[in-house]
Amino acid sequence: KDVFAPGDHGSTFGGNPASCAGGVSILSRMDEQLLEGVRERSQYIFDQLIEEGHLENELSCESAATSTEEIGNPIYPPMRQALVNHDVPIGNHRARQLRRADYDEYDLIIGMDSENMYYIKRIVGTDPEGKVHTLMEYTDSPDELIDDPWYTRDFEEAYRLIRKGCEALLEYLIQR
Repeated sequence: KDVFAPGDHGSTFGGNPASCAGGVSILSRMDEQLLEGVRERSQYIFDQLIEEGHLENELSCESAATSTEEIGNPIYPPMRQALVNHDVPIGNHRARQLRRADYDEYDLIIGMDSENMYYIKRIVGTDPEGKVHTLMEYTDSPDELIDDPWYTRDFEEAYRLIRKGCEALLEYLIQR
């Protein structure tokens, strides 16, 4: 027997539009926070590879969020811990938003997943110079995307894929 009749609001969200909107907003914010952590982690890993290859005078890397929700926030704590576990030097990065001007300033703009790519393209507009790519495009698995570890909770797998992508990207840049 059904406990609630149609139209009853018997659960936390229960179909209530205001509650659902609040829940979606919180999930959106958490997702962007984690994706910014993934972008930051990529920057730290890539910076480490640049330093190990003594390429500091030739290459640089910077991360930027595709939304304003995390502007000014530090790296997400589980991401920070994963970096520490792999002896990746961590800076005092604070999130900033990607800008249209970044397209003109940087040689490449790299995203992690399809949602990230969607928002990158919305911000920078058209890509006439072919600068916008996913990180995994440079690997032997070019169609693979990096799953958001907020959902998978597998920060080690995210680290592994980001490291693989950064190593392949660095090799591509050196050969270029």
